[in-house]
Amino acid sequence: MTIDEAIENYNNSLAKGQLAFANADSGGERRYIAGDLFESLTTDLVACTDRTIAQDKYVRSQTINGLSLGNLQVDRHISHNGAIESLCECKTYLDACYLKRAVFDFNQICLSPDVPDVKKLGILTGQICVSPVTRVFTLDLARQLTGIDVEIFVVNTTKRRSGDKQLLDPQYGDNFALDISELQRFIDWVSE
Repeated sequence: MTIDEAIENYNNSLAKGQLAFANADSGGERRYIAGDLFESLTTDLVACTDRTIAQDKYVRSQTINGLSLGNLQVDRHISHNGAIESLCECKTYLDACYLKRAVFDFNQICLSPDVPDVKKLGILTGQICVSPVTRVFTLDLARQLTGIDVEIFVVNTTKRRSGDKQLLDPQYGDNFALDISELQRFIDWVSE
């Protein structure tokens, strides 16, 4: 996979979503396309590296009072030489709730006995709508909990989310073009 192929796949999926947007009866299809868009982009970008997406992405939690959960996950567990080394949450847009949930999930997975080699935590998102104070506080909390800095990759050229400009609405397509330098930064981060 090349970065150009990843961009082409994203653009093709975005165009498919824009066609579905015009069909008033396709709300479910639109939501599926929007939800899958950045997960697929992340998979394609990881394929530009020597890393892979872990196929079995559920891990066990730590044991508390004799109980543990067997279904911890984030969107992409990225492996190198068979060990999960990076966790990546993928979002169409990143708001305060999604950021806080990602940090909670990262922390729980970092405490798991199944993934002792996690070194990197990242969030790949199209756009962001988190206040600077919430962002700094939550990322500092993540570092305090996990000992790892969370990297955020905002990959659309329009970085700030506007609720009036929907992802799949063709009239706002330019807002959702990809920032190639940010895609490359993600590839470099995965490859480190």
